Amino acid sequence: MSFRDLGTQVSFDDFDPQYGYAYIWPFPEPPQVGRWAIADGIDGPTTVVVRALGMTRSAAGMVLKPLRRLIPQAEVDRAVASRAATAAASANQWLDMARQAAGLPMRAPAGRTLPTGFDPLPPTAGEADPETAGQYGGVWWRAYKLAQDYGRPADEVAAYEAIARGWYRLRDRKAHDQQMAGVTQVAGSGALPAAIRNVGSRSRKEIESMLFAGKPLWDWLEYAKDLSKQGHDDEVLELVWALIVAAEQEAQISGREPAPGYTERAAMIYRARKDYAGEIAVIQRWEQACPPARRGPGATQAKLAQRLVKAQELAAKTAQ
Repeated sequence: MSFRDLGTQVSFDDFDPQYGYAYIWPFPEPPQVGRWAIADGIDGPTTVVVRALGMTRSAAGMVLKPLRRLIPQAEVDRAVASRAATAAASANQWLDMARQAAGLPMRAPAGRTLPTGFDPLPPTAGEADPETAGQYGGVWWRAYKLAQDYGRPADEVAAYEAIARGWYRLRDRKAHDQQMAGVTQVAGSGALPAAIRNVGSRSRKEIESMLFAGKPLWDWLEYAKDLSKQGHDDEVLELVWALIVAAEQEAQISGREPAPGYTERAAMIYRARKDYAGEIAVIQRWEQACPPARRGPGATQAKLAQRLVKAQELAAKTAQ
């Protein structure tokens, strides 16, 4: 059994009977999972729901109390309907406030009292640090999903989605800028060429920490993407090949696959240059460093396999 307010939605899939409460079923009809009843609780009679049947190890040998009353299904249905109506009223009250905050036309001013369980509405736009921008986006995304669920007007749904995505874009941009600040400083100091030359002699501590030139490998991959956008693919290839070596070093210690993202970035550059031999070589290197039994889940592995097939086809056509 689980103690729950009557009509509360209850999931039965992740319930562990060892953490439930055991009672005697005194009613003539057989017990069923999902039935509601009244039981003696710490503060007196309270509503419970059956989530599993049978005696648990933790209850063995204990003196169990019987359930007091079986709650008719009609009573449960009324409680569910009442809760749904209350939830809908609160959600629509909050959505009215959101509509007003978003500057959409209103038939009447929205109330000022925030419904229980709902966050204050953030600004629709502006500046914020990544964490705050993410929180703002989350509130407006909730408004967007609720507006869909409750059949609110299309302009409202679209407005909330646009506001949420605007905050998420700001979050990602600010987070990216912060991420790039460190690697850009290292690159500007002249330490990057030396790190590329000496990648084969990284310390075990660096390898296990997945650091390159003192910064995380994935930060350098983002830096490489930025360099590509600026048209510096020669520099990107030098960096990415060093990252491929670094990923292979980490994989040799961990027993996992080398991270495929660095290989994919190099393959993309070779494809753009129509250097199909280079693309084939870098993908085959990853495959040799990562036998199928060591490959984990992820979309990039499948992309590399598709890229290899396509690069081989293109190379064959070029050779004709």
